[in-house]
Amino acid sequence: MAIENRKYVRYVIRQSAILKTEDGESIGFTRDMSARGVFFVPQQEMNLNINASGSLAIDISNSIITVPCVIRHISGNGIGIAMQLQSKRDVTHLTELLESTLKLHVDGETIHCTPDNRLVYLDDWNVKTAEALAQREGIILTDEHWSIINIMRSYYEEYRICPSEKVIKDYILKNLAKDQALNTFIYNLFPSNLIHQGSRLAGIPLPLEDHIVENMENQKQSTSNKNSQLNPIDMIEFEGIEYHFTKPGNLIEQKLWNERLAIYMAESSNLELTHAHWEIINFLRYFYSEYSIVPNIIALKKHLLEEGGNEWKDKANDEYLYTLFPKGPCRQGAILGGLPEPKDCID
Repeated sequence: MAIENRKYVRYVIRQSAILKTEDGESIGFTRDMSARGVFFVPQQEMNLNINASGSLAIDISNSIITVPCVIRHISGNGIGIAMQLQSKRDVTHLTELLESTLKLHVDGETIHCTPDNRLVYLDDWNVKTAEALAQREGIILTDEHWSIINIMRSYYEEYRICPSEKVIKDYILKNLAKDQALNTFIYNLFPSNLIHQGSRLAGIPLPLEDHIVENMENQKQSTSNKNSQLNPIDMIEFEGIEYHFTKPGNLIEQKLWNERLAIYMAESSNLELTHAHWEIINFLRYFYSEYSIVPNIIALKKHLLEEGGNEWKDKANDEYLYTLFPKGPCRQGAILGGLPEPKDCID
């Protein structure tokens, strides 16, 4: 099966070998090399082709390495493959090849990248670095790309979190042409997903949604494991229902949240919830339902002012918010509101 015109593949390297016993019996084994990630193919430097016989030919700098492989899946995100290397020489060769994709050379400088084409050091980002990252993904950056990249970078510089897709679209509607907020327009610019691909090219950290989902999934798996034992701090029983929490105290199953549980949790922390507390908790819950993220303190104050108007002029400040939530308006508010822990929170 020929695979052509693919910009990158997802890879798993395995090494296979045959061992012979003293009696001449052959024993086969396969060892996972634990090299997982996205294998980006620099244009005009390397070509990949998986042929019908199930071998992978890699041509780099006029040196060809051919190894058996198995296609795991094919999707818009790449080709999932497992490569079986028969010799130590091939392992060394391919390892060096993979390591070469973790570096960019821009204006004589070496820029270090992760396997999924993100910058290891955010300070390495500049216009030329972004263009080099984009070229790896088969994209030539236009003014339309840059308008969105600049939105993402400005948002991150102000709030220290990656914006959600809805936040970006809101900014586009307010500051750019309305048709640029259409899904088809955005997809043509960032075919591998606006948030994932956009954040890579903008040189900002992983999107918050991924962080939340990953942590929540890990917590769910740990609680569903029959052999695992929860510490008392990770579980409480209230009104005949068991509630499980992450170590920081955030509710794992958000759909179980209710106001009575919030009051009970607050009382356990010697906090009596007033109307003022509920204003913040309800705003955090609204914000999360709207943008799929829990804001940090900087974003919280700005959005309270923008959406609350004059009513919040004297309340959207540290003194007022920390008086209500001594352990942090966003961190403690998220706990009482049944929300995930905010990422990069500076409470």
